[in-house]
Amino acid sequence: TTDEQIVNTGGWILTDPVILSAYGNVINQLSPKSILDAGMIISRYGGLSRHFESVNIPDTTLLWGIDPAKDHLPVYETIYDRITSPEGFSAITDIPSFDLAVVLKTESLYNDHSFDALTGQIFEHSALMLTDRLPQAGNLTFDPAVSKFTLEEHIFYILAKA
Repeated sequence: TTDEQIVNTGGWILTDPVILSAYGNVINQLSPKSILDAGMIISRYGGLSRHFESVNIPDTTLLWGIDPAKDHLPVYETIYDRITSPEGFSAITDIPSFDLAVVLKTESLYNDHSFDALTGQIFEHSALMLTDRLPQAGNLTFDPAVSKFTLEEHIFYILAKA
């Protein structure tokens, strides 16, 4: 397998250290007790535990993943407490409230319509959302407070229920 084949995987594998740094820094600073990871960042960077690079997620933290590719390796069943597909997430009736939802680098995983619909559903169950892409107006049932930050020319947003 060539490096080009590894990188050209439809956006599933991520190599940009800034995205991973933002993910780790926000989690480490906020210390959420529950996280909903809508792009399974840990698996997309090839992490084999909750503790790698700048990421440090305690084993006591509830960690759910939404796997749009639906082909994660078995090791991720031990890292994430629950993994579901986007369609499966929409069908769950007992979704807990999450302290933090993470929706990063999903443009190649979800088309605009499914991203906006899923983002609205995710945010209904989350106090905060870290994202690099804002949902279209009208897809959320409320107007969130938005904080914007830049890390090495990448723009990120933290959405909060106002």
